Amino acid sequence: METLLVGIACGLIGCFVGHWLAIGRDRRKEHNDVIYPLKQKILTHLDALSEGNVNYYISEDDIKPLRLFYKESKYQRIKHLHDDYQKIARDHMSQNDYGEVMYSKAGCEKMAIEVTKLNKILRLK
Repeated sequence: METLLVGIACGLIGCFVGHWLAIGRDRRKEHNDVIYPLKQKILTHLDALSEGNVNYYISEDDIKPLRLFYKESKYQRIKHLHDDYQKIARDHMSQNDYGEVMYSKAGCEKMAIEVTKLNKILRLK
């Protein structure tokens, strides 16, 4: 009888631990599914800024899904960095004769600094 109870208890504990680990794996996968495309966009944007090409832009819609996975304080830090990035982009934006958006070299450097800060905060799990 004792052996049977120990076996049942161990089986239940094993099911509980396995379920707990599976939930952690699923949450990590969902987190990475949201972060990975944004990090790709950030890295592409950093490469473009270093070349002086600014066809890429990190929009508010790219940042909003992060609210599901981060605490409010961390999300507010990310949003604050994004707001700083947008302000720099607006301040250094101009249009050439063909109507294309251009940024000054100093603006590109400042934007790269803000995007790098944003990249450091976002981590894959």
